[in-house]
Amino acid sequence: NPKSTTGRLDIFTRLITDGGQEFEYVPEAYHGNLYLEVVSRTFQIVVQAGMRLTQLRLIQGKPSETNDIDDEALSELSKTEKLVYAEDGSDIIPRIGGGLRMSVDLQGNGSKVIAYEAKQDCPPIDLANINYYEIQDFWEGIEGPQPKGIILQRNKFYILASAEKFCIP
Repeated sequence: NPKSTTGRLDIFTRLITDGGQEFEYVPEAYHGNLYLEVVSRTFQIVVQAGMRLTQLRLIQGKPSETNDIDDEALSELSKTEKLVYAEDGSDIIPRIGGGLRMSVDLQGNGSKVIAYEAKQDCPPIDLANINYYEIQDFWEGIEGPQPKGIILQRNKFYILASAEKFCIP
């Protein structure tokens, strides 16, 4: 998986192995190099040797048996754990169906900006520079509330907030 920082910059990463048959899969007892496919889909980026662009998640056994939580199990969990809540901390009944569902906040919940759209033709982003760049140099804020919704343009990259807050136990 891309790290949250690279994901927020629309940088797509995939793990590849020598002789591998699929992405993001390392066969049992594999010995060899791991490779990373990196595709920056929105911004020009500068990378350097040793940078951390992805996360490696190790799972013992079959992923479908150890990773998935079905809707029934999620519903049971929601009876004992607070999974979804509002800005003020009050409970929200979780919407479960094919996983835990979330909705987009187009009202702002106290913020004027409800979304960010990536600007085109920005200067390169050097991933070694942490807390260095100004948001407005790379992102255009979309103000709300937007009761009728917003139109997301093809081949553009957006970041929107969820209307709900989540707790993952």
